[in-house]
Amino acid sequence: MQADKKTGFVGAGNMATALIKGLIESGVYPPDRLVASDKDRGKLKRLQSEYGIKGADSNAEMIRECSIVLLCVKPQNMRELLKEIKEVIHKDHLIISIAAGIPLGMIGGVLGPGLPLIRVMPNTPVQVGEGVSIWTAARGVSQSQREMVRAMLAALGREVYVADERYIDMATAVSGSGPAYIFLIVEALIDAAVRIGLPQE
Repeated sequence: MQADKKTGFVGAGNMATALIKGLIESGVYPPDRLVASDKDRGKLKRLQSEYGIKGADSNAEMIRECSIVLLCVKPQNMRELLKEIKEVIHKDHLIISIAAGIPLGMIGGVLGPGLPLIRVMPNTPVQVGEGVSIWTAARGVSQSQREMVRAMLAALGREVYVADERYIDMATAVSGSGPAYIFLIVEALIDAAVRIGLPQE
């Protein structure tokens, strides 16, 4: 699938970086169709330099340029962000949140009713095309928008749609955080192997 609309990322942290890397390397999005904004200019410059995407000077500038907006900020910063961008968000935007623990009702409650809202819980293996993304959609999301999201997430690994939003929180504990525990076990096995004499390589 070749993107015909610009997609923007509010936030240039680890998960936004993983998603951007996965989307570009899967061929779903060329770099010139992706835009990011972040208060941390250092993070933004690294993202621009590494992946060739555009960096916006502000969240508002990025949102005006894009029709798909991914909210990739920490959960504790979400309400402040929503208040900030409320005036530039309109019903032609598709809003996708990857913030853990933030329900669609809270996002819609701040931004206003009737907006097409998607909630996704991806995990870090999306950057190598082996991720698992659990997602759900609010009533205002059209069938074509759902298919667009499905294609985007499928390019990053496995996508699983759930009609009941409660399952997103359950998945956060399992597939969202699960890989970190496996990485820790693998790291411990490597350390143990080195300790008994195996070469690091």
